Amino acid sequence: AALPHGGLPRDGLSELVGPRSAGATSLALAIIAQAQAAGELACLLDLGRTFAPAAAAQAGVDLAALALARPADGAEAALVVATLLARRAVGVLVIDSLPAWLALPGGPAALASLRTRLPRLLRGSGCVLLVLHPLPTGLLPDPADAGRGALAPLTALRLRLLHRSWLRHGPAITGSRTQIVVQLPPFVETSASVLIELPFARGEDQA
Repeated sequence: AALPHGGLPRDGLSELVGPRSAGATSLALAIIAQAQAAGELACLLDLGRTFAPAAAAQAGVDLAALALARPADGAEAALVVATLLARRAVGVLVIDSLPAWLALPGGPAALASLRTRLPRLLRGSGCVLLVLHPLPTGLLPDPADAGRGALAPLTALRLRLLHRSWLRHGPAITGSRTQIVVQLPPFVETSASVLIELPFARGEDQA
């Protein structure tokens, strides 16, 4: 209800921006699960090699139906994105994450080249392109700062995630209570804001 038009924009790029532990990965997995439940195909680019199958399954993701790509370099990552969009192969494409892309060999150059083609590739693709953009917090390990404006000219929707408190069961931390701020271009005002609870996965595969 907080999102314009009731959901993430098709034929457009959306960003999840926020510090680690704010719940961006959990929210992205929930989006994939909802898309799959509606009959959509989904692909996740695991650029940082952080995908946790147990966390995804707990979020409702059908692992057998999820396309998981782990490109070796920036050129391969750009090829995967361009091919999936051009062939209208998936309903949801999640890039995890922007700093991880820029850390790939040839990543910055490949992203710059892809960025010029994205508007044409997205047009008519029917795809929700979701980019995770974790921000440095000053704690280790921390992602490199990819620059807040790296994709701004192409972004149709930005969800800023702000960690508010932990969810606890006794002494154990079981999840995050996160404020999601909805912003539209030019990203100077808030369209809506909602507080949600995002549980963590359980067991050894917690993420």
